[in-house]
Amino acid sequence: MIHELRVQLARVEPMVKSGRSTTLHFLTREAANEEMQQLERELERVNALLTAKDTIIAQKDSLIQEVEQEGECTVFYS
Repeated sequence: MIHELRVQLARVEPMVKSGRSTTLHFLTREAANEEMQQLERELERVNALLTAKDTIIAQKDSLIQEVEQEGECTVFYS
């Protein structure tokens, strides 16, 4: 495992020497799973908001259509 990490670090070192700043960030499997769960919860929340938005837009479109039809009817009857 140490050898594998040294090989990975050797790939990163040329970037550090060339003046680029590099930050190594290691996550444990548990931390990665927790982060994934948080992202999935956020995705569910955003999807619920989008569904609610679509419902509101559909209701407003229906209301607009009703008002337009009423306006057409009064034109024919006036």
